Amino acid sequence: MQWRDTSPLTRLWFYGSAIKEMGRPRLYSLHLTKPTRRQMKRSKLAAKDFIARRFRDYLPDIPYFFVLEHSDNGTLHLHGAVSASDVSPYELRNLLRKVAGDPRKLTIEKDKFFHRCKAVRVKAPDQQKNFGGRNGMFGWTTYCEKDTVKTQRRLGCSPISCSRDVSQRARQIHDEVVNWTPDVSLMLPDVSPPETMS
Repeated sequence: MQWRDTSPLTRLWFYGSAIKEMGRPRLYSLHLTKPTRRQMKRSKLAAKDFIARRFRDYLPDIPYFFVLEHSDNGTLHLHGAVSASDVSPYELRNLLRKVAGDPRKLTIEKDKFFHRCKAVRVKAPDQQKNFGGRNGMFGWTTYCEKDTVKTQRRLGCSPISCSRDVSQRARQIHDEVVNWTPDVSLMLPDVSPPETMS
């Protein structure tokens, strides 16, 4: 199977694998501020390209992937993961808040509170629960993928994006899996003839 033929969920699993390999994976959810969403609508860039540019601006050396999602009320937010080996949890949260939007452009106190306290959630994956719910890396990537079809229809483009280093490593892992050949001799049972009694 070629990389281009993989499903969104499969790609996200490989992105998650790449992030885990790169070290200190952190899972996050991020809500964009209203001014940032308005700026994105006015931009000539596709939504995911607009957000990817913000990641490159504010987290330039941090490997990431994200998935845009339209909530039922139409609010655009994103889920994803980063390899945060070079930044503290506090620094990471602040950098992700910058991706969400500039708090100085918020005029309503409720919006300021939301940006400060709830706009960004970051947590470490539970390594014991790789596929367990939303806590393990692969459970998280499955959760991220849940509304990609609906969101893609609304945006007119794929809602999935990642940094170049994550993309390259994910493709390498994919190719390793696709080209892996098991050592059949290890799987065959011992079929030596039974010993005869004399």
